[in-house]
Amino acid sequence: MKREFLKRLGIDPETMQQILDQHGQSIEVLHDQIAEHKETIKAQKAEIKELTETNQQIADDEAGESAKLKATISEMEKAHKTALEEAQKAAADEKAAHEATVKTHGEAETKRNKREAVLRQLKADGANEKFLNTVALAVNMDDVELDGDTIKNWDKVSASVKVEHANVFTTAEVVGTKPATPPKDTTGSTATLTREQVKNMTPADINKNWEAVQAALKD
Repeated sequence: MKREFLKRLGIDPETMQQILDQHGQSIEVLHDQIAEHKETIKAQKAEIKELTETNQQIADDEAGESAKLKATISEMEKAHKTALEEAQKAAADEKAAHEATVKTHGEAETKRNKREAVLRQLKADGANEKFLNTVALAVNMDDVELDGDTIKNWDKVSASVKVEHANVFTTAEVVGTKPATPPKDTTGSTATLTREQVKNMTPADINKNWEAVQAALKD
């Protein structure tokens, strides 16, 4: 687990340190478990060695007892192998589960940071506080790009939202006023816009071409 990985997920330093501390504790537990299994294995190997030596001594006198001891040794070796495999699998599963938890936590933290930034920006743009949560649901959080606590591409991600929820905003930038000279085509009538064009317009463009925007939304 590296700090750079958590930083790319947008996790704040305090939460990042908590995650790293928890990760370190989990790793220590795994190390202790592996060390315990190694000690068990070491003891089993010593026992196997002792039994083997005893078996050799008995084999010279009692062939039957030797066969029995060999069977016991075989079972112990199988148990040793099984215990080692289970320990390795448990360690791998624990590590995978912890990393999945960290990833999920990081994604949730990023989503929460984006939503909080959107709410702050909507409020700063003059949105009615009673409808902040409703308007925020219309923002595609996947498109939001954070730069610290600010949104780098706010004009782009908020353009269509401000058009669809224009009645929630009180600033001139969003509500707009009819421009003195709206865009004209070659026939002298107001230029037409498509909904897709309106979606990609900045608030300033929407305000400047308010009459054309209204016409596009009525179509």
